[in-house]
Amino acid sequence: VGCIIIGTSSIVGAFVGSKDTISNERYVEKILLKYGKVNEKKAIRLKRDLSYISGITFILIGLILRSKESALVGIIFSTLLLIILSNLIKKKSIK
Repeated sequence: VGCIIIGTSSIVGAFVGSKDTISNERYVEKILLKYGKVNEKKAIRLKRDLSYISGITFILIGLILRSKESALVGIIFSTLLLIILSNLIKKKSIK
C-alpha cells in the first residue's frame, strides 16, 4: 500500500511541478551549470517524464509484490536503476 501511495504522489507531484514555472527555472539553471548549453523544453519534459516513470514503477511494485522484504529490495533496485538511467538519458538527450 505504501508503494502505491508513494507512486501516486510522485505522479501528482510531477503533474503539478510541470505547471510551476519557478521550479522549472531552478531546474534549468542547475542543468545549465552542469551541462552547459541545453534545450530547456527538452530538459523540463525529461524531468517530468522521469517522474512519471518512477511513479508508475512504484505503483507496479506495490501491486505486484506483497512481501515487505521483497518490496523493499524492489524499491531500492528500481531507484538505483532509475538514477543510473536518468543520468545516461540526460547526458544524451538534452544537449
